[in-house]
Amino acid sequence: MTSRRTLEGRAVAEAEGSAPTTDRRGRPRRFDEGTERQMIMDAAVRLMKGSGHAEMAVVDVLAGTGLSTRAFYRHFGSKEALLLALIHREAEAVARSMTRAVERAREPAAALEAWLDRLLDTFFEPRQVARSALFTTAAAGAAVPLAEKLDDIRWILARPLADVLRAGNDAGVLFSPNPDADAISLFGLVGAASHSAHANLEGRPAVRAQVIRFAWPAFGLPAATNTADDASAQRGTTQH
Repeated sequence: MTSRRTLEGRAVAEAEGSAPTTDRRGRPRRFDEGTERQMIMDAAVRLMKGSGHAEMAVVDVLAGTGLSTRAFYRHFGSKEALLLALIHREAEAVARSMTRAVERAREPAAALEAWLDRLLDTFFEPRQVARSALFTTAAAGAAVPLAEKLDDIRWILARPLADVLRAGNDAGVLFSPNPDADAISLFGLVGAASHSAHANLEGRPAVRAQVIRFAWPAFGLPAATNTADDASAQRGTTQH
């Protein structure tokens, strides 16, 4: 027999336009699945900023969210699965910002530079670097086989560029007969130029100038950089 309290609860839910979410055992949930997942991921990022992934425990992630352990394992099989989901979320957020940047560009060549500048932000803009560092520590790398997942991450970040190259090639203003492969290649070039000590490129302007000098002619574009600062930085690196 249905209790009066249950009937009243249903009436309130119907009056508000929706019924509470119920899990498989019949216990009402306060949040839908998307909200739960976001709460857990946001709590994990806050915890990692303070203690890092190695010290992160499921109970610590859930502290302050009001969610149960059951809620955690409803979305993530382990804390390693949570870390991988966080990495994908960060990459998708950067990719969306890349897409917005290239869509604001007036033409494909400008969109190509917009993508490059947004990728360089992830390597040189202090807040972006600090954010990325949360997921690339030695402890995080040991916990998750990132090497197996890096190809997916590269593609998430290279995909907006592939779209630019494809549109430019179709319009006859860029030469890119294989946009997907070209995008992955340019992504690798930017990463290598940004991180390799042997490249002797000191700072963002020098890296930007090197990438444009080396890669732009392959797309049928002039190799000249846009600013005097970029050109000066590139000349400086060749004098070492």
